Amino acid sequence: MPGSSQHFASSSRVVSRLESVQFEFFRLVCAPEYAVLFETVPWEPLVIQYAVTEPCIYHTALAISALTWNHYSPIRHWYDPATGANSAAEYATIQYSLAICHLNARLDSSTPDRDMTKLTILSAILFMNLEFLRRERASSFRGSFISTHLDGATRLLRDLRFWPSLQPDSVSQCLEIGVSYIERQAELLEENMI
Repeated sequence: MPGSSQHFASSSRVVSRLESVQFEFFRLVCAPEYAVLFETVPWEPLVIQYAVTEPCIYHTALAISALTWNHYSPIRHWYDPATGANSAAEYATIQYSLAICHLNARLDSSTPDRDMTKLTILSAILFMNLEFLRRERASSFRGSFISTHLDGATRLLRDLRFWPSLQPDSVSQCLEIGVSYIERQAELLEENMI
């Protein structure tokens, strides 16, 4: 189960109209794509549940939503008065930065446990998706942010398997499926870059 109520994603602050629209687009369009991509139905409710309760996932969802929407239907005159962003890419960068800040704050204020590890793995998976949408390029796959997030997620997933006396739960299984899928795609990508 993602974070406690003290970490409710939208907290008590006022949400801008654009932010509301972007989150709704994520909920209706982007989240269902994870179930298709990873070929497992629980991914959709999992990512929505975490986006509602965890600020780092919420802001990543907003960034993914903006770039996905812009990919499907490019927005020529973009402006968000709440952030000052003049493009979907700029808005996504702002949201990505907020996501990283929130994740770091959670990591700094929490003791390492199974739930925190799962949150960090999910963040890495979504960060990889975001980097792909940002058209992150590197001269080699191993030098990319996608590779960095994948390496971290793989290590954390390995650690998650060794938590004492706990059977894998549905969240852990979804994360394992997601990381395995991305690893296979990364191998194919790396082969094509050589």
